[in-house]
Amino acid sequence: MKIYALINTQSGSVPHNAEDALSAQLKNLGKDAEILAVTGAELENALEKIMQASPDLLIVWGGDGTHAMSLKTTSSLKIPVMPLPGGTMNLLPKRVYGDDCQWKDCLATLAHPHEIVSLSAGRIEEHFFYIAANVGPLSELSAARECIREGEIVEAVKSLIESDVGNFEEGFTLRNKNLDFVTKANAFGVFVPKSAGDLFQVISVDPDNFIDAAATGITAWVNGVRDAVGTHVHSLKKGSFKSEDGNPISANIDGELVELPSGFEFDLQRDAGFVMRRSK
Repeated sequence: MKIYALINTQSGSVPHNAEDALSAQLKNLGKDAEILAVTGAELENALEKIMQASPDLLIVWGGDGTHAMSLKTTSSLKIPVMPLPGGTMNLLPKRVYGDDCQWKDCLATLAHPHEIVSLSAGRIEEHFFYIAANVGPLSELSAARECIREGEIVEAVKSLIESDVGNFEEGFTLRNKNLDFVTKANAFGVFVPKSAGDLFQVISVDPDNFIDAAATGITAWVNGVRDAVGTHVHSLKKGSFKSEDGNPISANIDGELVELPSGFEFDLQRDAGFVMRRSK
């Protein structure tokens, strides 16, 4: 089996000795790999090199954004990805390997009977997301999170001040493709279905102030976002978002902050990536 490994050295919880640690653990499993340890800015070029090599497996150690980029890039050749948790949330590894996954446990899949399964993804223009897209000003909290992670507290405060996080007056309209469903709110979460044939779960939140937003956040942490105070759940196959003032819309797509034009559409892509997991 020809194995390549891609490490994003700037991801939140990837250790400084990641390359040596991964090489040693693979050796313990009787495997070896061509390992590329790169920064976030170098990911695209590294993935191009990997695509040219066409490996049987790509191990990716990084955050959800790194995993999403790798899955999208390798999907055309159906190269399976093994996502190791190295970010802040690690939602994709948890979906594939379970909530308590550790990178060594994920890697141990190679020592057990395993299977290749396809994943669906949400698509917004050229962006793919495999877990969720958050739409609206609350998505800009990720910029402050990254500053705090790097120890740049002053920059974190500055990013919050300059953002629209506290703008509870800005509203967005969600429509489905056939225009027979319309709802308005100032924040949305679009969650990719886990099973083929299912629909997007779209969560809308419309707080009037920080107290309402805090209540939603706390109950989401305790009960899960679908059962949080002030949330509404909608099931859609596809849809679009439009801002009331026509301005661009901030969105957080699997951990990556982007700005999208008002009126952007989202839909579901089948076989948008492939992962290796233990056989069930």
